[in-house]
Amino acid sequence: MAGKAGLQAERDFIAQWADDEDHFVLMHDLTTCLRIGDATLFKSLSKEYEAYLYEIKTDVNRRRSKQLRRNKLAEEALRDGGPLPDDPEGHFVALNVPYKTHLSMLRDAFTMATDRGVVGMKVPGGRVMFAADLRRGYECWSEEEFLEQTGRAYESALRRAGILDVGQYLFFGSDDMAARSPIHPPWAIYPLNPVACANLITDASVYVVTVSSDSLLRALQSVGLHADWVLPPSQEKLKSGQVVLRAHNDIRGVEIKASDMQRLLLELLDIRTWAQSVRELLTLEDLSGHPWPYDVDEGKDWA
Repeated sequence: MAGKAGLQAERDFIAQWADDEDHFVLMHDLTTCLRIGDATLFKSLSKEYEAYLYEIKTDVNRRRSKQLRRNKLAEEALRDGGPLPDDPEGHFVALNVPYKTHLSMLRDAFTMATDRGVVGMKVPGGRVMFAADLRRGYECWSEEEFLEQTGRAYESALRRAGILDVGQYLFFGSDDMAARSPIHPPWAIYPLNPVACANLITDASVYVVTVSSDSLLRALQSVGLHADWVLPPSQEKLKSGQVVLRAHNDIRGVEIKASDMQRLLLELLDIRTWAQSVRELLTLEDLSGHPWPYDVDEGKDWA
């Protein structure tokens, strides 16, 4: 933060609350994951806290209405389930489904890739993960050979997972994702060692997770839901906000969009946990807009 314009104003804001035991200020520029506003003021309410976002400017006339609107939307999303800043139809929905991931497999994959260059793994739920350490890969092979090794590892993993040439593939990759997707947890808070996180941020290491449409439909059917795949077979690239599949019980239905698939794949969410979340969503009275389900204990996986 050295040399940042307005730094003294931010320091003054901290000092304003420093002696108040019922308040705490977190400066966003000291983190790698808070992207809206300059600071969060946490106000104590019994055993809980409420969060308020602040844009701190030395000249109040420089505050932009767009920034203030994003701040307000983020506050309301956290406190009252209001619309998300970058998804006007999106809103948080608390569920009672315990959050479970396979992120430990990502740690293992990067450990092996550091030695082998590339590694392919099957992930529970009819999925495949491919991970590569680019520095190690180019130490071992030429660019052409590296691509050949990548293809072999990927195909082998698809075969082991039983989804080679089965259904339509859907995949998301980590490359070029640093601070670009407001819906994705920043790489810095992934439960990996600091070097692995830094490699992800700089694309020195990458991973791709692939799932078959058949795997997703079976997962939803296993929890008693009906599901329809609506993604056109000939489409090669997902569009923002695009509906991938629809799930329904005997009474109501919900659309599963590209952003929901991104979360399932890049966060390596357990596929049965995902299916159970969809089933519980369908029991809620308000299914308007684009619900973003979360478990109240989800933070334990990231902290």
